[in-house]
Amino acid sequence: MLAFGQPGTDEYKYAAEKFQLGLPMTQAQVSSADDYDVYLQEYKKESNPALQPKPGKVFNNVGFVKPDGTDFTVDGKPYYCGGTNAFYAGLDYIMSANEVVAMMDAQAAQGATILRIFTSFFDSVPNSMMPDFGEYNEQALVRLDFALAEMAKKGIRGIIVLSNYWPFLGGFADWMNKAYPGENRPVEEFYTDEFVKSEWKKFIKMLINRKNVFTGVHYYDDPTIFAFELANEPRAQGYDAKIGKKPGETICSWAAEMTAYIRSLDKNHMISIGDEGMRTDGPTKEPHSWINTGYEGVDFVCNLKYADFATIHSYPDAWGMSADGGYTWLGENYYKDRRDIAHSMDKPIILEEYGMRRGYLPTRNTLFSYIHDQVNSLGYACTLVWAVSHYPTTPYQYTYYGYNDGQGYVFGYTGPDTDGKASVVKQYEYMNALDESRVPPKEIIEPPTNQCSDVPPSKQYTCQQQKNWGKCNEPWMKGYCQATCGKCSLPKSPPPKPGNNPPTKPCTDVPPSKQYTCQQQKRWGKCNEPWMKGYCRATCGKC
Repeated sequence: MLAFGQPGTDEYKYAAEKFQLGLPMTQAQVSSADDYDVYLQEYKKESNPALQPKPGKVFNNVGFVKPDGTDFTVDGKPYYCGGTNAFYAGLDYIMSANEVVAMMDAQAAQGATILRIFTSFFDSVPNSMMPDFGEYNEQALVRLDFALAEMAKKGIRGIIVLSNYWPFLGGFADWMNKAYPGENRPVEEFYTDEFVKSEWKKFIKMLINRKNVFTGVHYYDDPTIFAFELANEPRAQGYDAKIGKKPGETICSWAAEMTAYIRSLDKNHMISIGDEGMRTDGPTKEPHSWINTGYEGVDFVCNLKYADFATIHSYPDAWGMSADGGYTWLGENYYKDRRDIAHSMDKPIILEEYGMRRGYLPTRNTLFSYIHDQVNSLGYACTLVWAVSHYPTTPYQYTYYGYNDGQGYVFGYTGPDTDGKASVVKQYEYMNALDESRVPPKEIIEPPTNQCSDVPPSKQYTCQQQKNWGKCNEPWMKGYCQATCGKCSLPKSPPPKPGNNPPTKPCTDVPPSKQYTCQQQKRWGKCNEPWMKGYCRATCGKC
């Protein structure tokens, strides 16, 4: 899948001074150090003062997302988002830097505006961000820097998940085993053990105070970060009773402590708990009352007191709901119930994970369309599917960024398995049409002066995306995207004048000239023209 260098060799040694990091590396295994050097120079070449990263403004992410009653806003403008879970986006061992760029290009081209990214710990994966207590892997953290910088260029924001209940990427069990080897401590002690909590706080402090080496902006000042999330799906099944507490009390106390700690470090970003939406005192209508009666040791209402917004996850197949319409139980008893609670507490709610295992229904689009209709009508502010990949996926083929979970929940935008894409992309379009926060800065690209052109108002989104989101008649679109918006007819694209040199990287997405984008060249059927050799390889499906 990816080529790694032999640890310790000169060829692949990660030179800290090369990237002006000034910190020693803990591991020599890297994907491609030279890629970073190229991109670092590109970031430094930006001469337009309006585009220079600074606190609160990093490329195309301008202003922090904030809760405003039951909605999100950016500088007072309504913010909505649609996207996907992409746990691997900040993991050094999975993709090269070039592949990160290809990923962000593909996600942005489909209309995704938010990704959910995981951190990593100990030896659960190669090259984790924290190999040991108090030891932070600069090489792995630079990959997270790079992912955030590339997201900012595309106007994508990210939820950063700070831990994981499940045994994945250094979950709670790994923390307890690392702290107390051979003792087989309960994973739920992650919430209560003072040593573990103190070490986790140190990691959080390090991350929040980190300065991105590519943008020069500290994480606490970076609007690309949508929110910091305490954990992925925290649970404590049966644990509260063992220590004499009510169901949900352990996690809620932990949430209160940790959200207060993060707020002491970062005044700009929202905080979420990351729980699935389980209740302790909800409706007991069968056959799925376990979701509402404290079975998993999670108290949605109590947790939400300490979060800036509510999160829920939804997996009808994994939750034992029948394929012959059993999932409709969720409509009134789950989606609406949780919305009612969140809005009664004057907080937004997002559907942070939802998905379907291949084969549960004949097509994912049936389930996804039902879910989207429900949450859209109820006023959910964001939706993130689990998961759609930027690479083609093949059923029952295991890859980290394709069929990554061994269960069949992942599908692709392209390739043999795109089932679910149609509904998800339509959902992106729905959310983007509601979003008013992404008005392109006027200083990025001047309106074209020629009679008919198809130039977008910024590099952030294509003309086709602006049309899909109904932006053609907005005042700030005057002079832009004339052909796509039907204002005029564009002549056929001639071969480009000599300009960009064909890229020599294994897989890039560079157009042959600045006159037209790769998406335009593809749409006009130019991918196989002789003069296109070496250009737009990702868009044209060459890599």
